[in-house]
Amino acid sequence: MPDGPYADRAAFEASLKAKAASEDPLFYAILDAQSARALGHASYLRMEPKHRVIEVGSIMFSPALQRTRAATEASDAQWAQYLFFRDNPKGVHLERWRHAYGCGLWFNLARHTVTHEVLAVYPISAAPPPLPADSR
Repeated sequence: MPDGPYADRAAFEASLKAKAASEDPLFYAILDAQSARALGHASYLRMEPKHRVIEVGSIMFSPALQRTRAATEASDAQWAQYLFFRDNPKGVHLERWRHAYGCGLWFNLARHTVTHEVLAVYPISAAPPPLPADSR
């Protein structure tokens, strides 16, 4: 996914606004931990929790981040741990999903990890609804 060069600052800012409004790919700012200054961005697309799929779209580092330790501070093992591995306890799990091939909206879902039964679907801004006692 090529990004730039831009004719001028206005073109660059228009591109950033379009990225901020995009849901697929979904863009994240890469911030400096000390100053909170934006040093780049990363995009991810085709996020499908049901199939455990996420594609890395593009990663852009500004010159301030390029060829620095911060740009590569995670080892392969740390990156794999962050991206692919997590606890998968048996029982009810509260998850965030996106209706990728429909309306594109994000929603929350309560799912039993053993039976795969969907126990509840609720809006992003809502608290989980009460669930049956035997489902937890």
